[in-house]
Amino acid sequence: MKSILYLSTNGLAEPLGRSQILPYLVGLSKRYKIIVLSNEKKFDLRNDKNIKNIKKIVKKNNITWDYEEFKYSKFSKPFLLFLKFIKGCFYSYKYKVQIIHCRSYLPNLVGLAIKFLIKKPVIFDMRGLWPEEIALGISSGKRSLIYKTLKSLERFNIKKSDHIISLTNAAIYNFLIDQYQLDIQKTTTIPTCVDIDRFQFYPIKESSTKKFSCIGTILSDWFLIDWLTSFIKCVDEYDSKAVFEIITRDCKETLLSKMALTPNLKNKILIRSATPDQMPKLLISHTASAMFFNSDISKLGSSPTRFGEILAVGRPIICNKGVGDLDKIVEENKVGIIANNPNYEFMMNSVSKLYKIIEDPLISLRCRNLAESYYSLSKGIENYSKIYEMLKND
Repeated sequence: MKSILYLSTNGLAEPLGRSQILPYLVGLSKRYKIIVLSNEKKFDLRNDKNIKNIKKIVKKNNITWDYEEFKYSKFSKPFLLFLKFIKGCFYSYKYKVQIIHCRSYLPNLVGLAIKFLIKKPVIFDMRGLWPEEIALGISSGKRSLIYKTLKSLERFNIKKSDHIISLTNAAIYNFLIDQYQLDIQKTTTIPTCVDIDRFQFYPIKESSTKKFSCIGTILSDWFLIDWLTSFIKCVDEYDSKAVFEIITRDCKETLLSKMALTPNLKNKILIRSATPDQMPKLLISHTASAMFFNSDISKLGSSPTRFGEILAVGRPIICNKGVGDLDKIVEENKVGIIANNPNYEFMMNSVSKLYKIIEDPLISLRCRNLAESYYSLSKGIENYSKIYEMLKND
């Protein structure tokens, strides 16, 4: 059995790790020996039940999991990266690692350092366009030293890695190829996938009360809160019986203050957080889901985690253009509505179209079929395996 060293600064215990790292590793462990080095946040490490459950899962699947606690101090990141390098070298020699799989920019830098010693191929699993995302959140933007440093890191990672994985075709064809003269043969697109066995199909039931959702971080530079506010107001005007659920870790009071809604409309919105285990049941209670992201170049590489999960249970989406491959996928597969403008007239027209698509008896099935064919976890695992086999045989 061939050995794969998997490097990540995200933790297996955090929600992202539970949904977008651990399931892949479990699937890949059927064919490969997986060694994963991660950084776990203190908050997640305090959840003894969750940690014990993850340890049980990795042991059952013969996955070696070694982690350090993630710290936020100025000097902790360089130290943690150095520690990851030392441990990576140790495990590479112990298990005769054949491939180094790196999740995001900084782990890839560590992977390339290990590659220099053991002469094994490195996979740069980008997870988005990090320099562009950082530039969006700082006042000096692309003029900043941070941005220029990250661009140099991006260039180095792309030039020196043996294969590049992007979440979207848009990032490869509309950005990376032009920026770095990237060989298309060195690239693969694998979107954020969904475990379709966990997120089971449940067609929309006819009901006089529609429930619309928004899921994830909203209080950020990349989410268009004014679009969400406009959507909620227009839905309420179109259908006074409609209710809303926002599933987020954001502060409820801060979020509501930013949205500037009437007291009556605020009472129709439930804002709550949820664990990964709660999400499948919550999603089937929704009629449709909204997601509006900044369409800056930083979002060309984005594939929203919840998109595949929402489709898997059979729910349509309303979103905006310019976010990875979303608009193309939604329009070509007729699984939702693309909103072009947050202004009242345009958003009301989008809401009207959304209600029509909800009434389509085949909409739930179309959503599920797309999830199975493009976003399924098994498809993602298969694509990762193909890359491993290709690099192993080079």
